[in-house]
Amino acid sequence: MRSLKKQSDPVPMNRRQALAVFGGAAFGAAFAKPAFAEEILDNEIYVASVRLTDGRDAIATVNGSGTLLNITPIPARGHDFAVRGDGLVVAFARRPGTFAVAGKPGRETALPQKVFFAPADRHFNGHGAFSSDGRLLYASENDFAGGRGCVGVYETSNFSRVGEFSSGGVGPHEILLLPNGVLAVANGGIETHPDFPRAKLNMDSMQPNLAYIEPKRGDLTELQSLPPHLHHLSIRHLTWSSVSNQVWFGCQWEGDTDAGVALVGRHSRGKAIDWLEMPQGGWGSMRGYIGSVATNADGTLIAVSSPRGGKVCIWRANGTFQRMVNRADVSGLSPSASAILATDGQGTIGSLFKTSAAPVLGISAFDNHLRRVATS
Repeated sequence: MRSLKKQSDPVPMNRRQALAVFGGAAFGAAFAKPAFAEEILDNEIYVASVRLTDGRDAIATVNGSGTLLNITPIPARGHDFAVRGDGLVVAFARRPGTFAVAGKPGRETALPQKVFFAPADRHFNGHGAFSSDGRLLYASENDFAGGRGCVGVYETSNFSRVGEFSSGGVGPHEILLLPNGVLAVANGGIETHPDFPRAKLNMDSMQPNLAYIEPKRGDLTELQSLPPHLHHLSIRHLTWSSVSNQVWFGCQWEGDTDAGVALVGRHSRGKAIDWLEMPQGGWGSMRGYIGSVATNADGTLIAVSSPRGGKVCIWRANGTFQRMVNRADVSGLSPSASAILATDGQGTIGSLFKTSAAPVLGISAFDNHLRRVATS
């Protein structure tokens, strides 16, 4: 998001440096409740990677009304989270980071209960998902020496790494566990290396795809590759609609200019990708960048954010465009019990279905993703 990129990204830390940061105490916070009143409930708990007003990177736990509950300092920018049904959360470092943090955040409990790291020849790509039974964690990773994407497998009793399998492409980003136990993987097609933080090393040979993998054996069961004229369209973020029974995905255009191509598609297994439509000029207004994709609680609406365009676009599950919401530097999206909650690079939080949003005291900027953890 733009507000966070104003500061340079640090080079990846080694384990000792990272653990020194985690050794500091996470601290709770007692901040005033925002003035706006919505249908969002106070007892809904969310996590987000943030930048604090003192410049530190952290993981924040907030409730649905925007009250900051506690903060966990981290050594560098975080990105997204895997959330298990019992409230266990794993926070991943932003690509090409190597640390992850696990715990059960709550009103009185900050996140870190376990810190673990990618192997020396791998780095995290910011996303992961739990297995159907919750006993395993799947993390999108990069085999940077081999120039290939992989999915690291970690058992969740102590987060030791027990294996890996191919992601089906290069540059895997978000991983989504589908109701049938299959993993959908957004392979963005971009090769990276921790010696060159944030550099994109293969722009001329990008081959993004949407892969479906049976995780027990790591078998690739379906691959949807983009045609050559869209090889600069990097698939990044995923969600699932139980109403349309489809994977919905958002992309980032990595070409020299914004060609106004569709940035959002949906896919049914065994069929071709269906690209979404917008009113005239809509795709161009997104400036080639989708930051997050989310489905509302009942699966009837799908929202995508564009921090560069300062907009959130919403479709019905049948593919009909519903509306566009203007909001500067917006990116994080998460369903609440009755709405879709959004965060932005200005440090504010609020429902897409209300005009009001309020700053969270102590936070200068939210990062790209917001995840609902539990209802307390």
